Amino acid sequence: MLLPPKHPRRGFTLTELLVVIAIIAILASLGTVAVMRALGTARATAIKTELDQIDAAMKRYKETYGSYPPCNLAFRDPTVDAAEQNRRRQAVKQHLAMAFQRYNPDDARLRRDLEAAGIDLENFRPDQAIVFWLQGFSADPTAPILSVKGLPIDPVSGNEVGTTPQKRTNNFFEFDQTRLAGRTIDTGALPNPAPSYFPVNARYTTSTNPTMAFPVWESGAPPIVYFDSRFYEFAAPVAPSTEARPNQFNLPGTPIFTDAGVAAPYWHDRNGNGSTCANEDFNSQEDWANPDSFQLIAAGGDGKYGQDPPPNDFARRYPSGINYDLVTMTDDDNATNFSSAAKLGDDLP
Repeated sequence: MLLPPKHPRRGFTLTELLVVIAIIAILASLGTVAVMRALGTARATAIKTELDQIDAAMKRYKETYGSYPPCNLAFRDPTVDAAEQNRRRQAVKQHLAMAFQRYNPDDARLRRDLEAAGIDLENFRPDQAIVFWLQGFSADPTAPILSVKGLPIDPVSGNEVGTTPQKRTNNFFEFDQTRLAGRTIDTGALPNPAPSYFPVNARYTTSTNPTMAFPVWESGAPPIVYFDSRFYEFAAPVAPSTEARPNQFNLPGTPIFTDAGVAAPYWHDRNGNGSTCANEDFNSQEDWANPDSFQLIAAGGDGKYGQDPPPNDFARRYPSGINYDLVTMTDDDNATNFSSAAKLGDDLP
């Protein structure tokens, strides 16, 4: 009887197995890159969407109160001269006088009310301004400012009244309470700092302190920043320059938000007359992006606003990208309200 021929067992050789493993690894890496890119795009879109909502809230605020609120309430800042302190104080007083005509406090009461509301008059920042102005006010037109806990402030003593937070009127934006966190500059600052608002899915950690109205920011991505057009420029150019010096937030050396870089208003490559601007031409209000309103800036997925400004103090220029950080590309994924794109990098020519 004839036996069927024997067939050798067929399996993968070592080379074939290594090739298969390599192919799987390549496909997995490609899939991971695609997933990460999709997640990054989704996050950028979410940040931009919320930024547009805050932009709309600010515009409703102006419709209600007659002007955009000032971003700078640090009118006791010891690092600036008396003229700049007065400029800041007058901007706040003029805005409140227009918004609340029955509220006309002297400097002492204004200072007391703002401090009770969590405003550090030496260090109040543009990131805190968004929450302070958009969260709403007291129903009492003679005492519109509430404490940081939402309690009325006694006009005589300046103390909080009662223990039940008051429902705020004209709450222009519903803040996600889980993304509100306070951040003092030093341990001697106010016990209840006004909170900042952090972007969607921002990487940050907070510690809980029962004496604080909000969690305390510890580390991670920085909050959204608001600059109104009155404070795009610092008080005056630094000699010998005659050019406008941009306002700067989170300065290096003693940054409030570690490793977040510096936020500053953006100049526009074309001014209000449509002419192209060179660096030496930037010396008027119309040269800024959104020259008559405000800028909102949110750090992107890298958690950085941008690196330190150039030594000549020229601002970053939109949309050309001049003076952006071109090494780490920290500006490219920033979201702003003056760009229709989700990221500034999408507008680069």
